[in-house]
Amino acid sequence: MAAEKKPQKKKEKKKPPATSIVLRDECLAPYKSLMLFYNGPNPFSVVSKVAGKLDLYFEVSSSGWGEPDFRWDTSGDPIGFYVKWWVRKPLSGYSTVNYDVIVQGDEGAQTKRGRFTVEITANVVHKIPKGWFHRSMWWIYQYLFYNKRRMEYLKFCRKYCYGFREYLKAEYGMTTTSAKEPEIKDMS
Repeated sequence: MAAEKKPQKKKEKKKPPATSIVLRDECLAPYKSLMLFYNGPNPFSVVSKVAGKLDLYFEVSSSGWGEPDFRWDTSGDPIGFYVKWWVRKPLSGYSTVNYDVIVQGDEGAQTKRGRFTVEITANVVHKIPKGWFHRSMWWIYQYLFYNKRRMEYLKFCRKYCYGFREYLKAEYGMTTTSAKEPEIKDMS
């Protein structure tokens, strides 16, 4: 007797989960970042000074900043160093400001003189809710209210970037910039 074949059930295709949309506004556009160059005594001391002031200057808790990369090469003269910090400052339920600060330089082992470069990069990240209903409500909300708020967040972000650069200049006795920061044109 032949074995009876069982009817095979059709495999149901699972719907993929709703994808999230992330908008990223560059604070320093049209430039990618702010640069600061230093040449003088004790450049490695910038690492300890900057790390100690990130949470105070950007007004975040200790969980709002981190140091994912720290390199220090003592194998030769000059001694090279590279440090990267990130700062995340929430602005609303949808938006967060991301600051990245990179310090790279070298210092003479005997003379304690050297140089470093500070690069400050910042952007505002907007996360749009998942699901078609929430997303459509968000687009209406964004059109009526949030677009103006986004421009305010860009001004806020830019103000902190330029202010932090001026703070570092003051810490190292460099001349402060007299030029005012570029203004964001009002789109309304």
